[in-house]
Amino acid sequence: MSALLEHKCPACGGTMVFRPQDGLLQCEYCDTKMSVEDYAKTQAENTHQMEQEETAAQEAAAGQTDIQQDVQAPAPTDMQQGVQANTQTAPSPAPSEKPEQDDPNSQLSGFDFDSLTDQASDETAANLPVYYCVSCAAEVIAPAEQVALSCPYCGNNIVLTDKVSGPLRPDAIIPFSITSDQVAAAVKRYYKGKVLLPKGFFGASSIGNITGVYLPFWVFDGKVGGTVTYTGNKTSHYSEGNYNVTEVKHYYLSRKVSMQFQSIPIDASKKADDAIMDTVGPFDISKAKPFDMAYMAGFTADRFDVKKSAMKQKANTRIINSASRIAMARGTAGYSGVRHSKGNLNAELSARYMLFPLYLFELQHEGKKYPFAMNGQTGKVAGKLPIDKAVSRAYFWTRVGVTGGVLILFSVIKYLLGF
Repeated sequence: MSALLEHKCPACGGTMVFRPQDGLLQCEYCDTKMSVEDYAKTQAENTHQMEQEETAAQEAAAGQTDIQQDVQAPAPTDMQQGVQANTQTAPSPAPSEKPEQDDPNSQLSGFDFDSLTDQASDETAANLPVYYCVSCAAEVIAPAEQVALSCPYCGNNIVLTDKVSGPLRPDAIIPFSITSDQVAAAVKRYYKGKVLLPKGFFGASSIGNITGVYLPFWVFDGKVGGTVTYTGNKTSHYSEGNYNVTEVKHYYLSRKVSMQFQSIPIDASKKADDAIMDTVGPFDISKAKPFDMAYMAGFTADRFDVKKSAMKQKANTRIINSASRIAMARGTAGYSGVRHSKGNLNAELSARYMLFPLYLFELQHEGKKYPFAMNGQTGKVAGKLPIDKAVSRAYFWTRVGVTGGVLILFSVIKYLLGF
């Protein structure tokens, strides 16, 4: 049986859910509210108390066994009494003397990108583990990449701890700060200015099921170094006697590059649309919290399922391309006709494994579904919208006509003014 974690109310035993609007855990039954930090302390205290009670029960049972053995056993000799005394000179520590344990989460190692292997993302459907809901004992099979879910039978929120512990434990999580109730208004704001949409799209489209999900991201830091070379020109104009001279000097430019990049996020989920994920950002990583499973209560969550080699290559390409553009802009200022000649840039990367909050949903229009996402931290919306071809053509020719009319008017004004 795989490990599960349920977030139960310390007051009534009901289900605790994380509420983005106030950043607190709230019981769905008795409305008890508490911060994630206070909930963790309460759980640690309860765990410690249970351990004490269990230890006391074990010692009481062991003492009862010793009494029974003393009654039934023959009287020991003096030598046997001495042996027994020696063996009992080191009594078992009392529960109060047992070393106190910190929060069990603190004993788990963080995400280690360097030691991660591609096999960590190669789980197949044939090897999916079976989980048993603690509340109703129902069997639940979760996709390989899913970390948190709701029991389909009793609705209890479940975190699959084996997928977010040890070397797979995320470094941080950005909690939801926006509720799903705000999705509809955010989508309407997103519609504004989209002039190429089919007529009647606003009234005829509908928002499908909204799912609040923590998606996995690898946040890369790194530095880029190397040397790049360019060719460029500098042009000057001057008069020499009766001649106007244009002088062009050609240069070979060599530039050393040393740059540092921080917090470059790349989504690590195969089912996430990369274009939408790149657009729905940015996320304020400074607001990230140390990873705690309580933030996932009431939401679903996915684990990364993209191979390390593919993610590292994507990050490497993105960072080097950015460095190349910056180096060219800064290193060739004042030159014209600049062209890249040759060069070699190398990136050294490290990564943090984080979970970002998103609301995923679909817009449905005339039988078709269009994927959308809303940033669960900022409320920014990104998605794919249909384009009406007739409206697009009309818009194009209207723009062409307006532009042409402006150019014609400008030519007439120049003619009348004698230019």
